[in-house]
Amino acid sequence: MIARPRPEDIANLSPEDLATRAFGTMALRIERAREDVNEFIELIGEVPGGRMIQDPAHRRWQSFWDEHQKSVLLAPIGVGKAVPVETEISTPLGWRQIGDLEAGDEVHGGDGLPTAVTYVSPVWTDHEVWAFGFDDGTSVRSDADHQWLAWSQHDAAKGKAPRVVTTATIVARMRRGGKGWQIPLCGAVAYPARVLPEDPEQYGRRMRGASDPLDDAYLLGSIEQRLALVQGLAGRGSRYESASIEHARGVAEVVRSLGFKVRQRERLVEWYREAASKTIISFRRVETVPVRCIAVAAEHHTYIATRDYIVTHNTSNLRHRLLWMVGRNPNLQIAYISATERHPKRVLRAWKAEVERNPRVKWVFPHLKRGKVWTTTDVEVVRTTIDPNPTFQIYPAFSQSVLGSRADIVVFDDLCNYGNTLTEYAREKMAEWLGEVLSRLRAEARVMAIGHIWHDKDQLQRLAKIPGWGYQRDEAYSVDKVTGERIPLAPRAMSLKAIDDKARDLGPVQAEMMLFNRMPSKSMGRFKQSMFDRCLALGRGLRFADSWRGSPTYTGVDLGFTKEVGSDWSVMFTVAVIPGGRRQVIDIRSGKWSGTEVGAQLKDVQKRYGSILAVETNGGVNLLVDVLGDIDCLAISRHNTNGSNKHNIAHGVETLALELDQGRWMLPCDDNMVPPEEMAKAIENCMTYSPKRHTGDHLMAWWICREAIRQSPAVAPGMELPSYHDLLRR
Repeated sequence: MIARPRPEDIANLSPEDLATRAFGTMALRIERAREDVNEFIELIGEVPGGRMIQDPAHRRWQSFWDEHQKSVLLAPIGVGKAVPVETEISTPLGWRQIGDLEAGDEVHGGDGLPTAVTYVSPVWTDHEVWAFGFDDGTSVRSDADHQWLAWSQHDAAKGKAPRVVTTATIVARMRRGGKGWQIPLCGAVAYPARVLPEDPEQYGRRMRGASDPLDDAYLLGSIEQRLALVQGLAGRGSRYESASIEHARGVAEVVRSLGFKVRQRERLVEWYREAASKTIISFRRVETVPVRCIAVAAEHHTYIATRDYIVTHNTSNLRHRLLWMVGRNPNLQIAYISATERHPKRVLRAWKAEVERNPRVKWVFPHLKRGKVWTTTDVEVVRTTIDPNPTFQIYPAFSQSVLGSRADIVVFDDLCNYGNTLTEYAREKMAEWLGEVLSRLRAEARVMAIGHIWHDKDQLQRLAKIPGWGYQRDEAYSVDKVTGERIPLAPRAMSLKAIDDKARDLGPVQAEMMLFNRMPSKSMGRFKQSMFDRCLALGRGLRFADSWRGSPTYTGVDLGFTKEVGSDWSVMFTVAVIPGGRRQVIDIRSGKWSGTEVGAQLKDVQKRYGSILAVETNGGVNLLVDVLGDIDCLAISRHNTNGSNKHNIAHGVETLALELDQGRWMLPCDDNMVPPEEMAKAIENCMTYSPKRHTGDHLMAWWICREAIRQSPAVAPGMELPSYHDLLRR
């Protein structure tokens, strides 16, 4: 341990002595960093792009990997970078606030193409918030740790690629006189084509120079429809003047959505066809507000925020240990495997950035240099031996190419997910593939498996039972047996408040798995996992996109009509009654939608499936009328959902358990048109159901749909349900 100098000692040193002392201290730190991975992480993390939060837990995890050649680590999910919860995010269905998004939702990446949300953080209320102003007159707020894909003035002048920097870094550089930080413009945003009341070009000509705002439907049309709108408004020019600021704002928005840099001055809108970026020209500290972050699956890991179409970024820091190991031995070969290819691509991108741009990595390992292979899936560093295989290769789960890998280090990062653990068939399929991979590894290969529990028989649980494998299961916090005090596992990365917020957002079942690595209790309600396993098996191998055609369909709708954080969701649960009377789940969708968005979803469901829409009568239909104005175009069935009805012994919510137990339901399984996370939420609602508490939104929509089926004269004969008393006797 190096002694920390006293202030009075430093004050008496000359500038030359200070430089010598600083160099000597850094030399010692570099020497220690070569031998100790924790020292390495702390040293390289002191520069932008390499920062990693170090908690005692992180040091313990590094020691755990050092002690075991093959290991399984179950760790709680972490936290990310944030923007205000009311920040609007571009999605294929229109604009949604970031506070309403959930994992599995789709948003637009920075390239304008749809991409999946892979992680949603808790809502934080104590983060430092900053506002950036851009040279085109737009602005955006984010917390100090939020990340941007940006160029400095120096990088731009030399033609370098953008790099990941934080808000705090940009602020610090600009305070020191640094100017010209630029962020890329978005690509043309790929909204789906819409049925519009009028041809967009004709509409644009009619609205040319008008004072009325542009209709939102035209602002969210396809790329071709929006190009036609702009041509109708401005012809082939790049300058437009309107009669009102509100109208000009709509024109600016639609042009920005096409990937152009736009400047609006009152009623005048100008755009620049050759511009590729916008420049940050100002910053200021603003009032602290609730913030949240998301992570997306896009390779570039960017998404579009605010109606100014600002491209922002989030990334992962899972790379430092592998970088240290390769620095110590450049001849190593690493195979990095995850449930999808997107996550490891993100890790590899960050890993490459550390090698190329972090000067402190070069101080510790000056020999660590870029080799001949440097792609999105394979990289190679300069080695002392000749080897045809890359240094670092990434693979998705079930990839056959990984079977030929002879790697020295194999990382299974988040190998398990809903899709490969939901059914016994999926788990056995994963086990067969994983067994083949492990059997082909070198005897001396180091294997690290990282994730959290999904099922008591998932692959991480199976690996942990193999003799010789190290196993460590961590919970988000522990409880002191004497004082009862809760002690967070990694307080700097995730405080108690963050844990509580995340647990509330996840719900009890997912919180148990993702935060505490425990299987949730199956004793609540009348639902049992075996019921779902049976019905999931019935859905195995079906082409859900085609198998229901020609059958009557019903959609149960549980309405939320609010975007408040912590409020209820709107859920639409679509079922087809196929020959023989079985009910086949063909679509589930959910969100915290506005009234207009609910209307668009209802119309899309009815157009796609021809469903009867079953909506609760206790205000739901009336609210639809208030919001949409006219619902005569929708085939709506009205259903009473009061408490006595929900808990009725003949047809209440719990009678669904009987139908599941009897195998009347075919649930989506494996690859199909229903997102696995939506089916999992419905199952979670069932497993946590209690008559004494609020019924989950997915379960409510499911039951409303079932009621519409039960009451329909087309399918009711022969479909009588057993009594709730039968359920009690089981």
